[in-house]
Amino acid sequence: MGGAKAVLSTAMPMHARRVILDGMGEVAEQILRLGARERLALIGVIWDSLVDEGVDIPLSHEQRLELRRRVAEHRRDPDAAIPWSEVKRRLARR
Repeated sequence: MGGAKAVLSTAMPMHARRVILDGMGEVAEQILRLGARERLALIGVIWDSLVDEGVDIPLSHEQRLELRRRVAEHRRDPDAAIPWSEVKRRLARR
């Protein structure tokens, strides 16, 4: 989990986060008072709303490279793919 924490903490400098949050006023204060689970759930709701609106979400150079790598890997061996229903079933057993 340490790697994920490092990525999150370096994604946007603290001063940039402060500028954005300061512009949101009380809403930002209320969001920051939520627990970690509630904030993560809110992120999911916001993300889904962007998708529902058809917002074109930009990808970083690294994300584009990773997608290309995965597509190439799938083209080399499409039978290695695991259906999403199977992934969910395996995760539920943990």
